[in-house]
Amino acid sequence: MAIAAYKKALEVYTREAFPEDRAAIQYEIGKLLIDGGSWYDGLAHLEESLAIYRQTENLKERADTIYQIARTHHLMSNLDKARIHYGDALRIYQFIEHQRGIAACQAGLGRLMILIIFIDEALERLNQACQIYDTIEDKQRADDVREIIKLIIKAKEGEKQIA
Repeated sequence: MAIAAYKKALEVYTREAFPEDRAAIQYEIGKLLIDGGSWYDGLAHLEESLAIYRQTENLKERADTIYQIARTHHLMSNLDKARIHYGDALRIYQFIEHQRGIAACQAGLGRLMILIIFIDEALERLNQACQIYDTIEDKQRADDVREIIKLIIKAKEGEKQIA
């Protein structure tokens, strides 16, 4: 129902008259579709949102959209595209000094590095994310990242015992 309502709103919020409102609606539709498993359709809406945000000065929303695109590519196992988009979002978040966004990108890149077996880089990025989450007092996310770090360390210790 939410998607239908958002799509109805797109009839009013045209790109010419209300570009940022339209971008925000496209973003929300994209996230809902992705969360519902319609990754390709959701990605198309996020790409439309990004095209609009690239024409504005709203760097936070642009970075948020790029991050969601990265996350979607990550879900779809398009790891090269995910890595590039996480990096692009990270650079914008760093520029605007948005700590939560920086931490999310570092955590995303850390999880991605695990998949491509760059374990040391994964640990570095996950530790950076954990430190930021601690600083901004997001205990749940910090604990989630710590759990991944513990699993990596445990796996590395198991490797040493086998060798």
